[in-house]
Amino acid sequence: MNQPTIENRSTSCLSTRVIVARWAIFLAGFAVANRLVRWIDLRATDIDRPPYWPIGVLELCRPTVTSCLAAAACLGLFGIVVVLLERCRYRLIPVITGGLALIVATNSLHGVSSGFVKPIAGADGIPRIQYFDDALRVNSVTVFLNGFNKSQPSMLDHARTHPPGAVLIIYALNHLLGDPARIALALATISTVTIAMAVYWVVRRGRPTNDLVPGVVTFVLLLLPAVQIYALASVDAVIAGLIAASIAFFISPRTIPSLIGCALCLFLASTLTFAALFLPPVLLVTEWVNRRRWNRTACVVAVTVILHVCVFCLTGFDYRQGFQTASSLENPNGFRLLNEPISFAVTRIECVAEILVFLGPIALAMITAALQLMDHTRRAMTLAAGVTLLAMFATGAFHTAETARACLFIVPFLALPMAEWCGRWCVTSKTRWRVVACVFGQSLVMQLLGDFFW
Repeated sequence: MNQPTIENRSTSCLSTRVIVARWAIFLAGFAVANRLVRWIDLRATDIDRPPYWPIGVLELCRPTVTSCLAAAACLGLFGIVVVLLERCRYRLIPVITGGLALIVATNSLHGVSSGFVKPIAGADGIPRIQYFDDALRVNSVTVFLNGFNKSQPSMLDHARTHPPGAVLIIYALNHLLGDPARIALALATISTVTIAMAVYWVVRRGRPTNDLVPGVVTFVLLLLPAVQIYALASVDAVIAGLIAASIAFFISPRTIPSLIGCALCLFLASTLTFAALFLPPVLLVTEWVNRRRWNRTACVVAVTVILHVCVFCLTGFDYRQGFQTASSLENPNGFRLLNEPISFAVTRIECVAEILVFLGPIALAMITAALQLMDHTRRAMTLAAGVTLLAMFATGAFHTAETARACLFIVPFLALPMAEWCGRWCVTSKTRWRVVACVFGQSLVMQLLGDFFW
């Protein structure tokens, strides 16, 4: 008796009228916000504002016959992938393969040079600020680590606000592969596999073996614009995969192996970004809500700290000093709220708004509708991730915003409410088609109309 009701509700949630209405409200809201911020900048006071606020980095592209044909080919590939996934019931390996193929395909709209090489190695006529540029100067890993704290302020824009691992991963891939386009494909493969495996395992826990929800949610996550655009050629996507893997290990019932795996993933993530400090509060809240304990979190943090102490003893790289240097470079005049209060407020709103833009109205509706329906532990984990990220924004972190890329690690946590929504209302093939088509359609349009090179 309940099945028709569920199917009717799922259909009404994703009817053409509802989808059009959500998109109209979504676009109108951000258009008004963009005009308001522009008015403040031009008429009231000078503020830190990108032209296409809240998107931090965007260069509009005029579609050509070639790019439109390529987009049509992407749509055809998407249709084939979904048909095959429906037949194999969204098993993990086909989901990873299909998601990776679509990531490569949508980035191919810009061509090999702009879509694969440029995000890694930059291009002629633009400032040299990539990790790749700093990686080319590394002659010895030991020497690089030993002198990192001293040379950090003089490094290029990206490297100087990150730990040395961000440069070293590009250095290692360049030595292995020797070509920026291959490096881009390697990063896409690493990030897609780690994100998908971790999310699939987290969502699957506690569900029947034959449940489609873990595979569907994992596939939807890989179709999100933030993942489609930044998973290829972005170290931030690798960070997201390591953060997701940390959570997957942490909630595993196997104590010692899971804690070791969680600590190793957290350590690796922390060598790539100082924003990995985001994770311990989330682990603490998750453990406290679930067990009323904090010892697992303490063990993970202790092992991570010990590993960084070992790195310091072996190489001389001081993580704490590197973090302090990065913080001062991000906010050279101190706490920005006191020096530039309006710019601070606008960029803090931008931090949140850009993430929402790269989620889109359909995924956002799924997440907000399901938050109150989740079990206590998973809702606590999701909210802890959101609140911790907001707290980081409040400190002035992510000075220039660009959070859809830099905060890609928040995306795996959104899989939990999306899984709740899909488990209740994404019960038919038609509904699944509508969900994935809406999400991928936004990604494809954004890739066709914009270059999000950072």
